[in-house]
Amino acid sequence: LPATSPNGGNYIAADGAFQQGPMSQLINGLTPGAKYTLSFEWAAAQQTGDFGANFDQWVVTFGSQTLSTPVVHIPSQGFSGWMPQSFTVTANGSSDLLTFLANGGPTGLPPFVLLDSVTLNTTPEPNTLMLMGTGLVGALGVLNRFRSKKRG
Repeated sequence: LPATSPNGGNYIAADGAFQQGPMSQLINGLTPGAKYTLSFEWAAAQQTGDFGANFDQWVVTFGSQTLSTPVVHIPSQGFSGWMPQSFTVTANGSSDLLTFLANGGPTGLPPFVLLDSVTLNTTPEPNTLMLMGTGLVGALGVLNRFRSKKRG
């Protein structure tokens, strides 16, 4: 397993094939029906001292939504490298439970899935993005008009 996370700090490692149990946290202060971007860094590895190819992934639940990272296959004593992952989720209520469950195999070859840098941020609505884009186009038009007047 790597010594540090992609940010240079600690990370969580979970065996995806033995005595599985989810890690969870209740997220408060949500706006029901609002979209959020859930992002994190993850990696697949194998416990030191064990040998044999294995596979890993995270199964992530936010409220009533269940999403999964891709399944990553690694060789004996392998390490996938850190990978960014993002999901768009919708809040069911003002509080939703966020869980991460390690999934991997085969049993007995300690496949480890690693987790770091979990964030949950509001996702701008499409109308907001369109309004921002329209404002940017307008600002560029004014800038171009100013430049052409200055040259002429």
